Amino acid sequence: PAEEKYFFWKGKWLSDVKATCREAWILNLDAFRKNNMRVADAWQNARMSGGLAWLKVAFFIAQSAAVFLGTFIWTPLLVALFCILAGLACVTYSAAAFTLAMAEQLFLRINGLFNLCKHCHAKVDLPVYECPKCHARHMNLLPGPRYGILYRRCSTPGCGEKIPVLRITGKKRLPSFCRGCGAALSSEDFVPVTIAFLGGPSVGKTMLFNALATESLESVIAGHSWKMVVKDEEEGKIRQMKTWVDSGVTPRTTQDRAIEALCIDADRGAGHFPLRVYMYDPPGESFTNAANLRIHRYYDNLKGVVWVVDPFTLDDVRRRLSGREAEFEAAKVG
Repeated sequence: PAEEKYFFWKGKWLSDVKATCREAWILNLDAFRKNNMRVADAWQNARMSGGLAWLKVAFFIAQSAAVFLGTFIWTPLLVALFCILAGLACVTYSAAAFTLAMAEQLFLRINGLFNLCKHCHAKVDLPVYECPKCHARHMNLLPGPRYGILYRRCSTPGCGEKIPVLRITGKKRLPSFCRGCGAALSSEDFVPVTIAFLGGPSVGKTMLFNALATESLESVIAGHSWKMVVKDEEEGKIRQMKTWVDSGVTPRTTQDRAIEALCIDADRGAGHFPLRVYMYDPPGESFTNAANLRIHRYYDNLKGVVWVVDPFTLDDVRRRLSGREAEFEAAKVG
């Protein structure tokens, strides 16, 4: 919902020029006819009285010539000049919009910046942005000649808010949402690093996931002289996971349609965008049915995979531990 620029509003300016020319044409032709009638009258008077009356004839003839030239010569030339200048302005404006849009996309790609929805796992190159005043959703907030190359004006009745369309003019400070599920997205700049823990049912995958997230990840991040940062919405998850790890309690089984990424940031210091580690723990049961894998949309963006295998399911391990059936039974090996 944005106001369209005059020169790009469905040819609005062309319609106005056409209407103006038509109206001027009608008025000038009417003036030309009336002036010709004055010339005829003045001619008759000059023939009868002579003298200065011929000056009046000359004046009316000059006036008719001026109207004729203005209607059939100067007006088309001025309209053509206006169209040329307006066309050049439109081309220049469009080129500027295209250049700015490409520069912003190039900046994002060079730095590896994009957003991932931790709810529906979709990669979001262009979020849905919200007007800070009326909360209207803007689906394609990009620089363009039709709506604006630096800012656009919200066209919601009674709003008129000036909304930035570029990062450098403040777009990243606007509330943003996933185009797929509508969930709120982070407005921060970060480089996503996605890791999935994969394995069959009851192999201890979730327990390992919790242990690594609460005990090992911070030391790995610190090993690079970075700082681990846990956002407010993730702190509760980390506390619960740490409680499970410390007490040795087996966490509840992950539900396939309730997978939500655990997000932990690695602050790399000044001059570097932070890393945001997305950690996924899909249930082992999902790998027994190919149809369940269709909702795991994060596979396309994975940077790493941790495969968790129950050693007791391997034939070689079973052979080496043959004769120790009691231990197998105690471990409830399938």
